[in-house]
Amino acid sequence: MNIDNNLNGLNSINYKRNSETEPNKDFKKELVENLYKKARQEVPQDGNNINEFDPVSVKYTDPQTEDIYYVSVQAGYDKEAPELKVLRASYQLSKDEPVYYMNIIRGSKQDILDYLGNENNLGKIKGCLSVLKERALQGD
Repeated sequence: MNIDNNLNGLNSINYKRNSETEPNKDFKKELVENLYKKARQEVPQDGNNINEFDPVSVKYTDPQTEDIYYVSVQAGYDKEAPELKVLRASYQLSKDEPVYYMNIIRGSKQDILDYLGNENNLGKIKGCLSVLKERALQGD
């Protein structure tokens, strides 16, 4: 008897390890990319009541150290310039610790999307997150 064990090609599939679980992945770059996609859809354009939108943020929790990293776009809360929004980086040592944050830029929705979409600014955002972590570890 001749039996075909291939089952329509299922046995020939090359199962690769999920790259998202690898410890070497650049989660900060992924944070920025995810925020860009989310902000494009959820941050309102200029107009009425734009100071009254919920922050649009993405978060990463390091499974080994429990460090929590956030990057968000928030309303600028400036009555003189209600169209302004803020790109903010935040860091927290763990759930019970205080949150340290730093405003990276202020601008319109398009300014922030342009900043997030520019690969050259990734180093600046990573630098902000590193400074925040250092401040948290020092307790400043």
